[in-house]
Amino acid sequence: MSSEPAVSIQGLSKSYPLRHDEHDHDHLALAVLEKLKHPLKRRPVDWLWALRDVSFDVGDGEVVGLIGHNGAGKSTLLKVLTRITTPTAGEISIRGRLGSLLEVGTGFHPELTGRENIFLNGSILGMNHREVAHVFDSIVEFAEVERFLDTPVKRFSSGMFVRLAFSVAAHLDRDVLLLDEVLAVGDRNFRAKCFERIAALRDDGRTVILVSHQLDSILENCSRTVVMSQGEVAFDGPTPEAVDTYLATGFVHGAAQLPPPEHRTGSGEARVVEVKAGEGPFEPDEAKVIEFAVEPFQPGAPEFHVALDVCDEDGTVVAHADSRVWGVTYRADESHRLRISIDRPWLREGRYHANLYLRHPRRGSLDECERVWAFDVLPGAPYPYWPGRMATGGARTITEFVVDDVADAADPPGPSGGGDGPFPGR
Repeated sequence: MSSEPAVSIQGLSKSYPLRHDEHDHDHLALAVLEKLKHPLKRRPVDWLWALRDVSFDVGDGEVVGLIGHNGAGKSTLLKVLTRITTPTAGEISIRGRLGSLLEVGTGFHPELTGRENIFLNGSILGMNHREVAHVFDSIVEFAEVERFLDTPVKRFSSGMFVRLAFSVAAHLDRDVLLLDEVLAVGDRNFRAKCFERIAALRDDGRTVILVSHQLDSILENCSRTVVMSQGEVAFDGPTPEAVDTYLATGFVHGAAQLPPPEHRTGSGEARVVEVKAGEGPFEPDEAKVIEFAVEPFQPGAPEFHVALDVCDEDGTVVAHADSRVWGVTYRADESHRLRISIDRPWLREGRYHANLYLRHPRRGSLDECERVWAFDVLPGAPYPYWPGRMATGGARTITEFVVDDVADAADPPGPSGGGDGPFPGR
């Protein structure tokens, strides 16, 4: 093995322009009319730094994990490494041939058969026809799709599709392989095969960078892990310490301090400006309430609905609230003080965090606030003789939510149709 790193990243930064215009329009005709009226007017530009001064090296035969919360810069880093996008500043050096699987099935054509897609995908990923033919049998055997090889992949199940896509990428004759969340899909047996394949690549001196929110995958496969936070390297070292750093990042009991707008995704037409929530610890069936204020930031912004994800320590969503359940949306050009009540979720003992979203059905997110609330849940059971084997996992019963505009002081009926909601007398 060479003493030089297989991958060297030095001072890497990437910025994207965020344009804001008080005369932004939903309709093309109005936008064209505005441009004709003010042809020389330049739109103000803000900049989002998706990566900022990122530096680390990866050696031959290393399997390095890359973790971080959504928006931390992981996918942007991989796109720069694969030359999908160019960096704003910094240098990248990759010694040898690079292969990647950033999205399962990228490069697959739904109308082509599995056999045809193996050659097509191999070509896209840098293999010639002879190279693909040489490993064709191994790809098919690993993916376990021989029976359906001459069937168009549009008829494949999601499991078959991911097995074939990973198998093609994993059998590339590449020196460096980038894998982004490909092990999050598929059953336990297939993931075990993937881990074995990654170990074989490592033993063969290949370099692997593995991105995943599945912390068990990172702990099992990577001796070293890089933690990304807000576009920067927050930690680079042994994987157990890296996982502890990731889990602790942004975890403050109760409502966390909101990240600055430039580090949040979303259009910014409306923003969450204040959050209040209980600190806990909570009983498993105890109602949990978060209140937050929303302010408009652009005239004429679209309406939005509110969503809240409750996640466990591994980042798995165990409960979800959405104001659309009651057909409720809010005007983005008005101020709101909203409350989400989580009633009887029966969460198991452990540590949880919540992500808060303001979204428009067609235009996407207006604001996204990750890890905006954090709390612990005490041990407990919903009924006597709770089986020990069921004491792990996420929510155990249907979770009920109420999304309420505090300013209106009127609770919409909950899923059970109760008029007072879960907090009578509040």
